[in-house]
Amino acid sequence: MKLSVLVTLVIALTGCNTIKEKLAEKLAEKVEEKVAQVASSASITSAETAAPKAGAASLPLLGAEAPPFKLVEKPAASDAPSGKVQGSANGHAFDARAIYFEPYQDHWQLKIADAELKTPTGLIHQFNAQTITVDLPKNVQPSAGKKFAKAMKYGDGFFQIIDPRHGKGTTSWNTDNAYYVEITKWDVKPFDPKGHVFQEAGKASGKVYVVHKAHSFNVEVGFRDSGAAGEFKDVVVRYMGKPKWVK
Repeated sequence: MKLSVLVTLVIALTGCNTIKEKLAEKLAEKVEEKVAQVASSASITSAETAAPKAGAASLPLLGAEAPPFKLVEKPAASDAPSGKVQGSANGHAFDARAIYFEPYQDHWQLKIADAELKTPTGLIHQFNAQTITVDLPKNVQPSAGKKFAKAMKYGDGFFQIIDPRHGKGTTSWNTDNAYYVEITKWDVKPFDPKGHVFQEAGKASGKVYVVHKAHSFNVEVGFRDSGAAGEFKDVVVRYMGKPKWVK
C-alpha cells in the first residue's frame, strides 16, 4: 500500500488534528525505514549476483605487470627456453593454460591460450580469453623432428589480446610477428571420415617462441611487444572438421 493512501486512512479515522499529525508522522517513519531496508537488501543481492567468481569471469583478466616480451627478429631454438610456455601481453603476464594444434584450411595452426580447454575438442571463445595463433607453413604436415622458423614479417598469425585502449574485451591484433616451432613428438592419427566431425587426433610435444611486434602507432595506444615461449608436452592435436587435404 502506498504511503499517501495509509496517511489518508489515518486522517479519516481520527478526529483530532494533533493525533492525525502524530500518527501520520510515525507511520511515514515506519514506511521509510521499511523502504530503506528493502532497497539495501536489493542492492546487496544485486552486487553479489553481479560480482564474478574467481575463474568464472566472462572476460579475460589482466595478469600481473610484466616487462615487454623479448623481441627477436629471426628466432631460433635458443629463443625457446626450457620450462612451461609463458610470456607477456601488452605489459601483463601471459600464462599459457591451453596449447593445441588443429588444421585450418590448407595448413596447421598452433594455438596458445590463457584459458583452459575443458575437453580435447572444446571451444575457447575468443572474447573470453587471450589467444596466440601461429599459422604453420601451408601444405606441410608436422612430424617429429620438424622445425618451423619465420623471420619478422606481417601475417601468418595474430594475437587475440585484451584491448589496451579499453582495458577490457579483446581485439584481433594483426601485426608483424616472428616464430620458431620445433616438434619433438607427433603421435597423431589421420582424420576418420566415418567418425565425428570433431575428433581428438593425438598428442604433440616440442618448443615454441612467438612474438608480436608493437610499432610506434601501436605503442601510442597501449600495445607492447607481446608473445610467449617455452616447452610443451603432450598437448592436444585435434580435427575440428574435415581437413581440406582429406579427399
